[in-house]
Amino acid sequence: MTQHPDCYEIDAHCLFNAFLSGNNEIVKNKNVLDRINVFPVADGDTGTNLVLTLSAVKNSNMKRTAGETLEAMADAVLSGARGNSGIIFAEFIGGLGEYLQKLEKISANDLAEGLKNAVRRAYNAISEPVEGTILTVLSDWSRAIEKHKSKKDFTTILPETLKVAKTSLENTPNQLKILKDSHVVDAGAEGFFLFVKGFTHYFTSGRKEVVEPEDTLEIVTPEHTHYVEFPKYRYCTEAYINNSSKSIEEVRESLAAFGDSLIVAGKGEKARVHIHTDQPAEIFRILSGHSNIMEQKVDDMVREYQVTQERKYPIALLTDSVCDLPQEIFDRYQIHVIPMNINFDGNQYLDGITIKSDYIFKHIDSIRDFPKSSQPSPKAFQMMYSYLSTYYDSIIAVHVSSKLSNTFDLSRTEAEKISDRKITVIDSLQNSGAQGLVVLRAAEDIAAGKSHDEVVRNIEAYRRKSRILVKVPTLKYMVRGGRVSPLQGFIARIINLKPVVSLGRDGESVIPEKSLSGRRTRNKILEMVRGEMEKGKLKYYAIVYGMPHEEVDLFEKELEHLTGEKPLFKKPISPIIGLHAGPLTFAVVTMRE
Repeated sequence: MTQHPDCYEIDAHCLFNAFLSGNNEIVKNKNVLDRINVFPVADGDTGTNLVLTLSAVKNSNMKRTAGETLEAMADAVLSGARGNSGIIFAEFIGGLGEYLQKLEKISANDLAEGLKNAVRRAYNAISEPVEGTILTVLSDWSRAIEKHKSKKDFTTILPETLKVAKTSLENTPNQLKILKDSHVVDAGAEGFFLFVKGFTHYFTSGRKEVVEPEDTLEIVTPEHTHYVEFPKYRYCTEAYINNSSKSIEEVRESLAAFGDSLIVAGKGEKARVHIHTDQPAEIFRILSGHSNIMEQKVDDMVREYQVTQERKYPIALLTDSVCDLPQEIFDRYQIHVIPMNINFDGNQYLDGITIKSDYIFKHIDSIRDFPKSSQPSPKAFQMMYSYLSTYYDSIIAVHVSSKLSNTFDLSRTEAEKISDRKITVIDSLQNSGAQGLVVLRAAEDIAAGKSHDEVVRNIEAYRRKSRILVKVPTLKYMVRGGRVSPLQGFIARIINLKPVVSLGRDGESVIPEKSLSGRRTRNKILEMVRGEMEKGKLKYYAIVYGMPHEEVDLFEKELEHLTGEKPLFKKPISPIIGLHAGPLTFAVVTMRE
């Protein structure tokens, strides 16, 4: 049997390494935690989120004292916190650090008192605490530490309290019906138990240096389907904020009406926010009003449910947020969307999800620095392709024209790193609604049961049959965004030029027509639509616009008269397109048979 020295106080070195040991136990069991994740939603990421949360400990430097080390770890974990359980865990560590920050070493009595504060903060962070979750196990373990603290020696106390944590974990299905129906324990609760197990092992194994296991963040296919319910809200929304002028309680109160599973964890000016909501843009509008948004993450729980429980097709179809289609079409064909990024007034947002066009149009003329847009990060593509390759036989990605964005190139680079799935990345040569019609035709082909290669061949034809014709009333937004030179913008303004903007054969921006009045511009667009109809019968046409206004309605009537059909859809353009086109822009997009 391994001999271990007595331990009556925990110094900085032991504390840091014990935390790493606890994290390592979670890393080793990450895939198991992902598989059993059913509450509050069965999104299969509890293990991944806990690994991301606690791995932040490695980025916090060990300090001189145990209290200072704990406080540094608490800050790091709050910054890295992900998911419901991860943010609760971060708040728990924050509460521990808050109480013990001034101590050089931590005794059993100190730990017991610190844990009381940690449990209190963890419960207070949640708008509606639920038993049978991570909260229950950390609370029961805290009480067990209090009960056994008189033994003083951590090598004796920790094994005894680990038994209590295990019993508490095993009882979670008796406290939460969805766990009992799914024949699992709570994933977050098991994650905390594993942390305590690793923490305990460090002290009972001779306290050697910690050897870290390899941390892979692959997403694995569940071994069996759990009992799950359709999500009440669509988006799992998270934010990391700092420099907030509101207290944690005030932040929580301001968001409570917008969803459930609300957690606001943090201290002072920093906080992690987690909420399930249908209005992520409203959440970020409120947060940006009193703080800086450092990070944000939004997961579509409806699409996750469809993929894991009601997946329709063996081929995944992916596009980016420049693609303008109604949400109903995205949902009908289970199309996946990776959002672009928009830096607006000092904060970065996810295009079309955490910021909407109407908000941009309301404020775009009053902010000094024109917003910047950028493609999704390599990490975002890595996670997306890893996720899709878990559930689908193959993947087809159709992106905005490579002449307008580097998204296509980045997507292709990251797709090439996935070796066990067939992935084809295609340049649509289009944007906005024209890109949307190409994606729609691809979705229809997948739904019709066509093979991967057939769909790819057809897309290459569809992109040549799609066209967008945009009326741009003013070039000032293109000038501010760097798409048009100031001299060109000045000349256009002087002569009241109203260009028609389109995309050329290779996906580059072109101006096929110009006019000196709005009426004439509409007529030229109608003539070009007639020209498309002469090339071949229109299968679809649609209208996209900046803000609703009378000319858009008039344009719709003129198009109906010309084509004899109503548009397939009529919708606002994506925010990232609206930045440069402006609020009064509108366009027709066409797709020939």
